[in-house]
Amino acid sequence: MLKRSIFVLLGILAMASITFAGIAQQQNFDIQVTTFDIALVDGIGAIASTNLSTVGHQQNAIGFCGLMAREVERVKLEQGGYVAGTGGVLSVSQPGTAMGGQSQLIDSCVGPMAHGQMFNVDIGQDVTLNDAIGIATGSQSFLGIQRQEMASLSATMAESQDVDVEQSTVVSGGPATSASVTSGIVVYAAQAQEAD
Repeated sequence: MLKRSIFVLLGILAMASITFAGIAQQQNFDIQVTTFDIALVDGIGAIASTNLSTVGHQQNAIGFCGLMAREVERVKLEQGGYVAGTGGVLSVSQPGTAMGGQSQLIDSCVGPMAHGQMFNVDIGQDVTLNDAIGIATGSQSFLGIQRQEMASLSATMAESQDVDVEQSTVVSGGPATSASVTSGIVVYAAQAQEAD
């Protein structure tokens, strides 16, 4: 009776392992630059400032019957501004957001599998020299890299996504100069794969 109970228990464990043999993984990031402003108003001097945000994710999973899933995500958002001069207003404003993520799902050893990834970047820049003598500069860059691989007994899948965004502005002038540059970049990139 004991042998029979052990075999029944082993059978139940084996069926449970097969039933729950899937892998699910997800990575997300969200960078919000709510305020990045520098200004020199009616004075003499110089101001410089930088923001740097980095994200690094890595996940590896190995499951029953050779299931394998791997995700890597590296992100960098950098902003810099500089103003120098006298009189009037010299300013740099740089609002920005960057978000993204990726996910993977393997249902079972030979069942459906799917993965997807996305980046959404929205950065703006306003560089102004108003009735002033001097220089105002602004620069922003975003670099995002995502890699995914997955394998089961029935299929292998891989995808990668790279996003590289840069913008730079320089405004300078002599006495009573007024000039401004407003620029912006919006990028949305996404992809998905599925196998049955």
